Amino acid sequence: MTEEIEDNFLAGWAHFPIFLWVIGPIIVFPFAHSDYTKHQIKQALVWQLIWMIVLGGLLLLAYISTEFNTMWTNLFLGFFYLLGTVFISYSVYAAYKVFEGEEFSYPVIHYYIRR
Repeated sequence: MTEEIEDNFLAGWAHFPIFLWVIGPIIVFPFAHSDYTKHQIKQALVWQLIWMIVLGGLLLLAYISTEFNTMWTNLFLGFFYLLGTVFISYSVYAAYKVFEGEEFSYPVIHYYIRR
């Protein structure tokens, strides 16, 4: 396997959240050779950490709201499922783009992650 293909493979697996979640980018980072791959792995890690916090917060709010009103619980769980689907879909799209060797940046965090 050439180094470029290996780097695309590593960067793609870092973006793929279904199997490895946040641990994936941490495991893959030491094996990265190029700056491109390291940049993609950093983006994947930050993206997944942000979404872990957002989705965890929604689950916490849903749990807390069970004491008060089931309407709020259903609302928070609905947002959880909707945002979770968006997160996984966008992450799979990112993995696909990186597996193909294309440059990929997430919408908001690419301003904060520098090469």
